[in-house]
Amino acid sequence: MDQKEVTIYFGAVGMVIIVLVLVIVFLYRKKNKLHRRLEMQETGLKKIQENFQDLLDLTTAEIKEREIELLNRLISALEYRDIETANHITRMANYSRLIAQHLFPIDSPMASLIFLAAALHDIGKIGISDKILSKPGKLSVEEFIQMKRHTLVGYDILKDSSSDVIQLAAVIALTHHERYDGSGYPRGLEGEEIPIAGRIVTVADYFDALMSKRVYKKAWSIEKVLETLKERSGKIFDPACLEAFLKSLEEILQIKDKYPDLGKSIDRDVEIEDEWTNNEMIFPEKLKRKIYPHSSD
Repeated sequence: MDQKEVTIYFGAVGMVIIVLVLVIVFLYRKKNKLHRRLEMQETGLKKIQENFQDLLDLTTAEIKEREIELLNRLISALEYRDIETANHITRMANYSRLIAQHLFPIDSPMASLIFLAAALHDIGKIGISDKILSKPGKLSVEEFIQMKRHTLVGYDILKDSSSDVIQLAAVIALTHHERYDGSGYPRGLEGEEIPIAGRIVTVADYFDALMSKRVYKKAWSIEKVLETLKERSGKIFDPACLEAFLKSLEEILQIKDKYPDLGKSIDRDVEIEDEWTNNEMIFPEKLKRKIYPHSSD
């Protein structure tokens, strides 16, 4: 190979090397640019996710706030009938929350849900005649049948809601007069057939009714009330719920003192009901099928 050919050869090799270097530099810059773009996209995506979560949190808070507002408005409807109902509801909802705190894990939302939902346990009484609610003496059989229908009225008002609180309130409205031994109403459910929220509210509601003045009874002493509750454990009350209630007794009595009765309430939650617990008298089979279409009993 002469000098000229050598010169041409190395010149060509040099050109190839230069081209390769330029290609490598171009690709390196392209890679860095792409990497920076991906980083920017990832940062942007994270920002969008953060903004969406903030929006979601805000929306959830607004929904919860509106649910509570709705609950307060429904409760106000009850208070129009009886000023004492306001303090009864406040006490009973707080009692229910304290019971639930002993029955559910500390991180469970159930105590808070039951606190809110329990306030609507008697919403169905807006469908009961004032003549029955305010009667100073004992109800007749016919009047008592009508009185018991407040569980159905409350359930009908609250059922089919998309709100977890209102759904739970519907269950409570329907089941808070069931009894652990199956002698309650409207269905005569027994033991754990009764939803836990209904079993909790039964204890809280019964205690508050016995401790309070009514148009048909005087307030009982705490000693008499506690004796009655313990006697009816396993009959009216779920023993576990009653035990949880007794563990919270000090706080419960503080709540009772904080929200006292101002007079005699027309509320008839506990009218010593033992004489009339014939469920068929209250729920003929045709009505049972209407309310519980999948019921086989």
